[in-house]
Amino acid sequence: MIDNKELILGIDVSSSCCGFTLMDLQGKLVKIFHIAPKLPKHLQNDLMEKANIIEFVLQEYKDLNIKHIAIEEPLLGSNNIFTIATLLKFNGIISYLTYKIFNVKPEYISVYNARKMFFPEFVVEEKGKKILRFPKDVDKKELVFSKVTYLEPSIDVIYSKFFKIKKENYDRSDSYVVAKAGLILNNYIPSLEPITEYFK
Repeated sequence: MIDNKELILGIDVSSSCCGFTLMDLQGKLVKIFHIAPKLPKHLQNDLMEKANIIEFVLQEYKDLNIKHIAIEEPLLGSNNIFTIATLLKFNGIISYLTYKIFNVKPEYISVYNARKMFFPEFVVEEKGKKILRFPKDVDKKELVFSKVTYLEPSIDVIYSKFFKIKKENYDRSDSYVVAKAGLILNNYIPSLEPITEYFK
């Protein structure tokens, strides 16, 4: 049972699966989950129908004391204009849904800035600027997942029937990162200290 703690809701939006993290304002994880709307084949690209399912699930949390909502801005690196347009549309739909349910205006944090705050161990100074530089050939999604599960060993990892890590874990991990970044940006918690124990 969640008491009346003030919370931040971190959201990673995609049209196939959205990750959500609830965290108190001191940075303690309250809940991490995902919503992957399942629709009939003829409705699989219907963003409004997907949004209806997400809204239905989020209504369960409407009485929580959510003070901040941090949404990861869409990564616009795809060469597929249709994919970018879909992401932008769905991000807007989810933004409005969460505002309507929780009466909190979302703030947006880019993938780069959220990861820069979450991975101080990979921030280097170059020409007087601090930049994020991951090791070469590293899978960034896997790295995010590794650090999140290192910090939060109680998180249940979702496996396929062939015991492979399912992609929903990465959506959930991304929502955790944006929630932490939201707390840092709003001065609720200090910048994270570098750690490397999770990195193999």
